[in-house]
Amino acid sequence: DMEYSSLVGERSLTEDEIHLFLEWVEDGATQGDPSLEADIPNFPEGSAIGDPDIVLEMEESIQIQGNYQDYYRCFVFELESNEDIYYSAIEVRPGNNEAVHHTVIVAVPPGSADDLEQEDDEYGYECFGGFGLTEMTDLLGGYAPGTKPNKWSNGLAQKIPGGWDLVVQMHYAPVSEDMEDQTQINIFLAEAQVER
Repeated sequence: DMEYSSLVGERSLTEDEIHLFLEWVEDGATQGDPSLEADIPNFPEGSAIGDPDIVLEMEESIQIQGNYQDYYRCFVFELESNEDIYYSAIEVRPGNNEAVHHTVIVAVPPGSADDLEQEDDEYGYECFGGFGLTEMTDLLGGYAPGTKPNKWSNGLAQKIPGGWDLVVQMHYAPVSEDMEDQTQINIFLAEAQVER
């Protein structure tokens, strides 16, 4: 409801645009002038927003079974910094767009996920419904198809406490055949003085 509130970067249609679509559908949804079609979107191989300062990649490929079932798995990424990290953007680059449904990222105290990883025979650990941990930051970022990461400016940043690990929860969608994924996380450090 656009009259209730508005959000930065929101994508919505006006009433006139909605009615234009409705009229077009009612008229048979015929193709317009092909010479006026927009270009096909360009999906870059690397980052969609620039050159990252920190690149984290899954240590190995994860196997996703083609069994039509949702699969949730958490992966721990150790950061090589004992100093607080202030970043302006965090970007998830799925290794397999067909399998990765969405991700969420938090930071946890160093080593706090080690037991969960060691109890699981495979890379990472299973984590449906949460991270299986009690102490963690608020949500630091994530991914869903069609989203583009926010890049903050004007002194805005988010903080990863010094020495803490990132935990990325991956939701793999039901797929019909066995697949692999090796996702990458890009971190863009804050360029200006952090005010907030």
